[in-house]
Amino acid sequence: MNTILPFFSKARNARALTTSQKWTALNCSENPNNPIQPILCLTKVVETIDKLSKYLYVVRMDIDLEKEKQFNEWYNQEHIPALLKVPGVIGAYRYASLEGTPKFMAIYKLENPKVLTSEAWQNAVEMTPRPKDIASKNVSRNICECIYPE
Repeated sequence: MNTILPFFSKARNARALTTSQKWTALNCSENPNNPIQPILCLTKVVETIDKLSKYLYVVRMDIDLEKEKQFNEWYNQEHIPALLKVPGVIGAYRYASLEGTPKFMAIYKLENPKVLTSEAWQNAVEMTPRPKDIASKNVSRNICECIYPE
């Protein structure tokens, strides 16, 4: 089982490590003012997570190789920008696995888990439906609470 280690710090073009997979950040925009910044997940150096990022929503999935470009364009240009407007969403980050599956991972920093059941979240999801010709596989969704540091 993959465990995302809870040591994060902001860094451009960073890599994140899980206990069994290596991930690399997907740049969501050429715009330097883009609020979507990759994060660096450290395995040996503990850095403080700000109080507002106590909760993470982690979504992992595979997409057929021939549909990846279209999927990434939709996710980066439509889906994430809509979700970032939802009250209680602090940040969003995307990664592609360097090895193993699922290949894609999105991490959303949330003020609290209720954000995911809010009307604003549901509206943002509904207004940015994944293109019908792109099927996701091996999907997992987890809401995580930081247990260290407290």
